[in-house]
Amino acid sequence: VVECAKKYSDFVIGFISQSRLTTTDKFLHCTPGVHLNNTGDQLGQQYVTPRQAIDERGADILIVGRAILDSINRAKTAEEYQQQ
Repeated sequence: VVECAKKYSDFVIGFISQSRLTTTDKFLHCTPGVHLNNTGDQLGQQYVTPRQAIDERGADILIVGRAILDSINRAKTAEEYQQQ
């Protein structure tokens, strides 16, 4: 995948992955499964905290799904993630 991205770097801007795939800053690394509480859920999803995704996994962009979508106050929950 990385070699394909390098070959077509005029078209590929990054990766969705659990950890950083390259050492270059040329590609964005988007990490899914981010949650303030890093436990799993009944659907088998395993979460990492925003800090873990950035500091330990090298994420440039965090992908937060159900934590915001299932929240009663989505705007407030999104702000909580932004403040992390």
